[in-house]
Amino acid sequence: MANETGYRATRSFTHLDESDYCEHCSKEDLTKAVGFFFERDSCGYVMKYVVCEPCKVACQEAEGKQPVVCHDCGQTVERKDSIEWKWYDFYAPQGDEPLVICNTCKVAEKHQQRVAKDDADYRFEFPNQFEDDIDDIPDDDEEPLEDD
Repeated sequence: MANETGYRATRSFTHLDESDYCEHCSKEDLTKAVGFFFERDSCGYVMKYVVCEPCKVACQEAEGKQPVVCHDCGQTVERKDSIEWKWYDFYAPQGDEPLVICNTCKVAEKHQQRVAKDDADYRFEFPNQFEDDIDDIPDDDEEPLEDD
């Protein structure tokens, strides 16, 4: 099963005993805390790291410099120069892992086709979501709408 990681902006904290803190925050003094980084699995939080604003920015910059490998081209790039693409029925608890796509490949034909197929799959599974779009298409015996 895949763990989920992320950041949550909040000033309300629970599970303070199990949390780690940046050097500017503590369980007793959360006045500078702006949120927490986390890792969780299907049973709950595995890790929580409560941070102040400067430490949050420093952590995000460090994370952005981490090397990742693009799924499409195989090149190693910094995380900040890529996206983690999740399809419409992505579900981490069942073990789905997002695809890392570099910024160059995300505008390339291969990824655009992947996105279009994902959109078509979604529309196929949930056709009633798009009934309003169908109302705008004229019937064969109707005159098409003209633009003014």
